Formats: sequence, structure tokens, C-alpha cells
Amino acid sequence: MTEENSKQIKKAVTFIIPTKAHAELKARCYYDRISLRLFIREIIKGYINNDIRIVKFVNEVKDKKGISTKNRNKKNIENIEKGQKVFNDIFWTKEEIDDIYDVINLTDLSEEL
Repeated sequence: MTEENSKQIKKAVTFIIPTKAHAELKARCYYDRISLRLFIREIIKGYINNDIRIVKFVNEVKDKKGISTKNRNKKNIENIEKGQKVFNDIFWTKEEIDDIYDVINLTDLSEEL
């Protein structure tokens, strides 16, 4: 299977929650002006991409349920933060790229004067 074909294949994720929880979730999403589908999709994306906010929440849940230890959760967060720091040290941020373009534009303007 080619990479292009694998991107087109989609899977459905379903789960069952109590009617009251569904109504509250739907109401919260309506209040926040976000569709339930988008909310769930973005939460999943955040989890897959190690969004530190989601990771911290998942670690709290694991700690409450006795699935993981606080030390392991702390190490997990430290590793994610170290990885993000390495990434930030290697690659330029959008702001840094914008600054470079600003300097180039200022240089072009000063040469015209």
C-alpha cells in the first residue's frame, strides 16, 4: 500500500458514555462554539503529538487510577519537554523567520534610499 493510499483510509472511533455526560459534552462544545467532532479530533491529535497539556492531563488520570507512578509521569513530561527544547534549538520558530524577512525588507529599503 502506498503512502498516498494509506492517508485516505479512515477508521471510526466509537465509545459509549452516559446520556447525561453526552448532553453536557454537547452543551459545552456548543457554548465554546466548537463541534463535537472537531473537539474530539483535536484532543486525539494533541494526544498523538504529545501536547504537553494533554500529556499532563493523561498523567493525572493515570495517577488517580493507579495505572502509573508519579515518578514515571514526571520523567515522561521531562522527556517531552527536552525533546521540544531540542526541536526548538534546531529549527527556527515562525517569529524568527518573520524577523529575518523583516531584516531583509529593511535592507532592501535602505539600499533604495
